[in-house]
Amino acid sequence: MDWGPTDPRLRRAVLEAIESILEPGELQELTVDVRDPGLPAWNEAGDASSGTWLHVVAADEVFDFWLDTPPGTPSLETVDEMKDRLVSQIQDWVAESRFGWGQLRNPRTTD
Repeated sequence: MDWGPTDPRLRRAVLEAIESILEPGELQELTVDVRDPGLPAWNEAGDASSGTWLHVVAADEVFDFWLDTPPGTPSLETVDEMKDRLVSQIQDWVAESRFGWGQLRNPRTTD
C-alpha cells in the first residue's frame, strides 16, 4: 500500500489518534512532513531518517513521530496499523509529559 502525507486516510488516522488521547485545548501545532535524508534534521531527537513524519506541540511540549516510508515506496503497515502505533506512542508521551505526568489516557472514540 502506498499513501503519503496528503492521503485523506492518513490525515483522518492522525487526527483520530491525536483527538482520542489529547484533551480539548492541549493541541497547539500539528504538522505532517516528508523528510529527505539529505536535509538537516528538524526533530528534537536529531533524527534524519527519511519518510513521513508527524510533529505535534501540545501544552508547550514537542512530540515527533515517524509515520511511514517516503512517498513512492511501499508502506510497512496499513493506515490502521500506523494509527494504532501512533495512539500507543501518544499515550506514552502524555504519561511522561509535564501536562499529563503519570496519566495513562485510554483512547476515546471519535465520531
